[in-house]
Amino acid sequence: MRRERESKIIGKNRAILKTLIMPGSHNAGSYSISKSICCSKIGRTQNLTIREQLMSGVRFLDLRIAGGKGDSVHIYHGRLRGDPFEDILAEIRGFCLDYPKEFLVLEIVAEHDRPFSSEAKLQTLRLLRQHFGLASENNRLLAKVTSRNELITTPLEEVIQTIGRVFVTLKNIYEGFVINGMEYTNEHVEKQYGFFDAKRSIQNKWHNKTDAWALLRENLKEIHIVVFKARRRRFFVNNQFFLTPKVSGFFQSGKSLAPIELANKELYQPPFEGGIPLLHAFFLEHYDEDWNILSLDFVDRAPSLMNLWIGMNFGTLTIELALVGSGPDNRQANAQDVTEIVKNRVLRKSSLFLHPKTDFENVDTSVPDPNLTIVYSIAGKLHSIVVPLSKDDPAYAPVIVLSEQNHILAGGAVLTVGEMQGNGTVDPETSGVLVTWQKTERKSFRFGYQGADEQ
Repeated sequence: MRRERESKIIGKNRAILKTLIMPGSHNAGSYSISKSICCSKIGRTQNLTIREQLMSGVRFLDLRIAGGKGDSVHIYHGRLRGDPFEDILAEIRGFCLDYPKEFLVLEIVAEHDRPFSSEAKLQTLRLLRQHFGLASENNRLLAKVTSRNELITTPLEEVIQTIGRVFVTLKNIYEGFVINGMEYTNEHVEKQYGFFDAKRSIQNKWHNKTDAWALLRENLKEIHIVVFKARRRRFFVNNQFFLTPKVSGFFQSGKSLAPIELANKELYQPPFEGGIPLLHAFFLEHYDEDWNILSLDFVDRAPSLMNLWIGMNFGTLTIELALVGSGPDNRQANAQDVTEIVKNRVLRKSSLFLHPKTDFENVDTSVPDPNLTIVYSIAGKLHSIVVPLSKDDPAYAPVIVLSEQNHILAGGAVLTVGEMQGNGTVDPETSGVLVTWQKTERKSFRFGYQGADEQ
């Protein structure tokens, strides 16, 4: 069985939820729509299971449901049915129990134009209560709050320890919902179950665009409108970065929809040969906006973006030195200093987001076995990492993402410069780079490559 990676904590402990960036999954349960069903490609917006989505960094789940036979409840997208809702909730609960330092936001939505009986709606509430507990229970996962403002302005560490770890919102489910004379209003469900009205809790605009550039412009416009009152914001903001499939006619009768994954391909690929993916370019330019929840279709298509968004929640990353040169078996007398280039790709002072192919366009990477060696500082300690730039190397990655959250997992190693006195040298493993340092009040670095006779 494949060993799962460590969980990705979404941010610094003292951060508050309204300023954190939370990766989101649009129609997260649609992966469970069987591929054998006719037209499944126009209903599946995710390839990964809920557990896999959460392990990849997703912390906001948009779940579309409707009634089945009797009081059963299932995942739906349009007319396409997925797994039972309770199976999805069991996956979420299992993740929360395995990783007790995580916080999730759920938006449970009644799928448009699908039958949803009162009995099935009541069963939805019971299933949510069964998996996450009542607001009054001591061992609950459910976030117990008296207001949205209390939740999003409380430091994350305190939220997890004292308020709860799963914030449940419901949309279009309990409107006009009456059983045995009891009307299930927003106020009743919030008070009795602890589930909030999604329309009042999440700013959630669907842009309904088939053109990628139009989608990006609309999201930027929307976040600027929200930012105008950002300091007083009392709700989550979900920016949706996914495209609507184009509709085309056939045989002059009826219409067809393109597969959703094909429709979104434009966002995840370079707009021209040798360029960088469109969404990557957008966030390189607009990384410092007041983003909150960022939702995608097919989160597995954007692992670098997911790591970037998560990393931007963490502490300061400072690039001390960045060098390009040969590996240990082909050492040169001189390495190329690319420190300034790499420094300029540290976003929000916390996360390196580097595309070597384009960012090193004017750097000579034709040397044998080229490597990028980075010396960087996090939390007062120096680290180094060596990244292969040759596509022939199995560890090669077209995008380098480095932050406090992932740098050790990515191969970063602590340098002992900060603990030594006077002058000295360090040789980051496998790079062949010889870094000479001088410990003064302001550390200074020189660099070069060891000669073959020094190996």
